[in-house]
Amino acid sequence: MKKVLYRIFIFVVVFIIIVNIFSIFHASLFGFRLYRIATGSMVPYLNINDYILVKKSNDYKEGDVITYTSGETYVTHRIVSITDENIVTKGDANNTMDEPITKDNIIGKVVLKFGFLGFIIYLFSKPIIWVLLFIIGIVITAFLPDKKRKVIKK
Repeated sequence: MKKVLYRIFIFVVVFIIIVNIFSIFHASLFGFRLYRIATGSMVPYLNINDYILVKKSNDYKEGDVITYTSGETYVTHRIVSITDENIVTKGDANNTMDEPITKDNIIGKVVLKFGFLGFIIYLFSKPIIWVLLFIIGIVITAFLPDKKRKVIKK
C-alpha cells in the first residue's frame, strides 16, 4: 500500500512540475503549447487560471479562439473578422475590439481547455502547497506500515 501511494504521489508531483515548466517558459512539445489564463476577458468560455493547449494552424476563421503576441504580452481572444492583411479579435467579456494583428502575431488556435485541472495546477504552483506535499511525502514514507516487514517473535 505504501509503495502504491508513494508512486502516485511521485507521479502527481512530476506531472505538476512538467506542466508548470511548459506553462512558465511557453515551451512547445510536438507543436503544442500550454498557457494559463490570467484575466477574465474570455469569461464564460475561459476563466481565470484555466489552462489552454494551443497548436499552430494554417487555417484560422471567424469564431476561432487564438493566442497571439501583443508586444511582450500573450493574449487569448476570439477572432471576429479576417481581411487579407489583418485579423481583429475581441475578448468575449470585453466591450471593444482589439487592435488588428497579422498572422505573424498568432501563436496558435486553442484546441483544448482545462477548467478544474487548471485550477489544481495553479494551486500547486504555490510554495505552501509544495511544503504540504513534502510533509505528506514524509508521512507516507516514514509512518505508514509496510506489509513486507515481518516481525519475528523469539
